[in-house]
Amino acid sequence: MRFFVIGLLILPWLAGCSLLSKSLMPDNVLLLMSPDPAMEQGVSQRKVTLVRKAESQRFVVITENTTDITQVAVLTPAGQRVLSMKYDGREFESTNYTGMPLPDKDIFAMMQFAVWPESALKDVYNSHDGWRMVLSSDQRQLFKQQQPILKVLFKPNQTDVHHLRHQYQVIIEPLENHQ
Repeated sequence: MRFFVIGLLILPWLAGCSLLSKSLMPDNVLLLMSPDPAMEQGVSQRKVTLVRKAESQRFVVITENTTDITQVAVLTPAGQRVLSMKYDGREFESTNYTGMPLPDKDIFAMMQFAVWPESALKDVYNSHDGWRMVLSSDQRQLFKQQQPILKVLFKPNQTDVHHLRHQYQVIIEPLENHQ
């Protein structure tokens, strides 16, 4: 169930705590999408690992998805809250518990690209605005003005998100496999 992965891609900037420098902060290229009724509803927990330059950092991400709102909580493995976000299609709210600047809207939009239904992606990331997508059952790629931005690979029990622009990888796995 890929839609539960939504909360899991926020690691890149959360790990800014140590793995990502401020120079890698995104430039608000990605777009927010409204909650999609076609998505399965519910709550999910996942283990997320950020990998950059042979260093890694882990988080637990809890996501709640309804037809009206998507909410995400990011925690350290010890349970300390790092970031909370929610979006209802009109208002984006975020609480950053780190005290460090985080590009929360871009984080949320990156998560959405990885898990939202293809029809929703096509409505927002259209070629008239310079976007190009390559979508299949096992991967997604996003380009802006022909420059690669994201590549998402779907594997059994794992989703890999490669931020090509900022050169890091996010590995998303079911939490149940690691308890």
